[in-house]
Amino acid sequence: MPQPPVGAKVSHVQESEWEIFRTLITHDDRNSYYVVSSDASGSWEDTAVKSESLSAIGFNTKSAYYMTHNGFTSACRKSEQVRQLNTLFFDLDCHDRGLQETRAIVSQTLDTLKQAVGGGTLPQPTMTIDTGRGVQLFYVLTRSIPYRVSANGQVNIKSVKLFENVQKRMASLLDSVVSSIKGISVDRATFDVSRVSRIPGTFNAKAGRYASLCNYSFDALYSLSKLSGLIPARAEQPNCKTNLKRAFKKTSSIINYQPLLKSRLTKIIELQKLRNYNCEGNRELMSFVFYNTAVQVYPHEIAQQKLSSFNNNFINPLNISELNGITKSVDSVTNMRGEQGYYLIGANRLRELLAMTLKEEVAINFFESKRSVLRKEAKRITKEKRDQRNARIVTLYRQGSHTYASIAKQVMCSVRTVATVISSYKQNQHQRVLVNLTRYNKKVLDACNFLSYEFKKCLLSQSPRFLVTSSYCSSLTETLPASVSVTLAWEGFCLAIRRFIYNQRLVQ
Repeated sequence: MPQPPVGAKVSHVQESEWEIFRTLITHDDRNSYYVVSSDASGSWEDTAVKSESLSAIGFNTKSAYYMTHNGFTSACRKSEQVRQLNTLFFDLDCHDRGLQETRAIVSQTLDTLKQAVGGGTLPQPTMTIDTGRGVQLFYVLTRSIPYRVSANGQVNIKSVKLFENVQKRMASLLDSVVSSIKGISVDRATFDVSRVSRIPGTFNAKAGRYASLCNYSFDALYSLSKLSGLIPARAEQPNCKTNLKRAFKKTSSIINYQPLLKSRLTKIIELQKLRNYNCEGNRELMSFVFYNTAVQVYPHEIAQQKLSSFNNNFINPLNISELNGITKSVDSVTNMRGEQGYYLIGANRLRELLAMTLKEEVAINFFESKRSVLRKEAKRITKEKRDQRNARIVTLYRQGSHTYASIAKQVMCSVRTVATVISSYKQNQHQRVLVNLTRYNKKVLDACNFLSYEFKKCLLSQSPRFLVTSSYCSSLTETLPASVSVTLAWEGFCLAIRRFIYNQRLVQ
């Protein structure tokens, strides 16, 4: 088996290639583990470290080294432990060939890939590595994709399916690019998210040479949607030998959601019409939601034209600078799936942005049945009435001149209900929170200075069960009743502030 030169040492070039490699792979790290595999000790061993510790790993010039290009939740290199997907990795391998023939094939492959990139057939890879017996291509994502979305191991299905779809299409494109070269092809076995890739600058004993970083670019980072758009349409054509049913099977991508997105556009237009095109105070958000939806269905030019038409329907349309601000905001964002050019907005958030009333939701049937909307509103009204009833029960009880029976008669509820409400009130009143505020003085100081007068007035009017006793809050306690002597924890303080701001409507 070929060996490295006697007395060989790790060069500055090799160290630089390793630094570039790990920097690009982990540029959007989520506190994950990365596993480095080597045979330096005579047998294969895995070393799992965090991204900040990768630079401390030293290399033996006589050994082979590999690294995972995705991050893991623990030191265990298994697919069920993957936390994030950092890159699309493709291994063009050459098998069962002599060393000279292998080198000739690898050189031809590198030239062919370079020509394809120059001609616009193939997107520019973030990194291209000559492993000695093949070529590795990396398309690093602008933002890594969370592979796990919950502690119980639930997979982020939509994003991962889109990732797999783009990966398969890119592999088909690479196959077509190197189809004229005999002896090399895309190894689809490396699509496993827990696989490793050879580290540039380390020795490949089978090839008798060091793996080298042929080219790289810190600017060649991609979102899945952008990379998908760069793959030519002909690369998506199904193989003629493919089963007809499989050929027409829909892929999991954003295209699948176009009917929903088009329906959203229709609902927004209906809402504009329902408001008689007089949408003062909501024009900006309505235009934002409309364009954010349209850009996922149509090309940017058409989406902008539709936004302009939508805006012109307002009685007082937005000016050009306001529309440009909306389009710029949407076009420049990168969402949590790593896709650039639009926000991910759910139906509930849409209702908030559009400031929809119950009547409007029912009128345009906004992705929820009339029965469901009315039931939700009925629950809200019931809760509001119950809170008012409980407040009245407590008020009568605090007067001290009413029995449970008389309170029940006045409020028109059962004696048992009165007893339950008063018991809960007493429990809350007697609960003591004994956390010293000295450690929180920096946080409390600003809040107390800001709310000194108004907050003190609110505390007096509502007879709170919390009292600020920190030296920084002494100005608040001068006029408080002496009977209230419970130390206020930071959490309770925040709760009281939020209650005060909500009641007094200080924040619009």
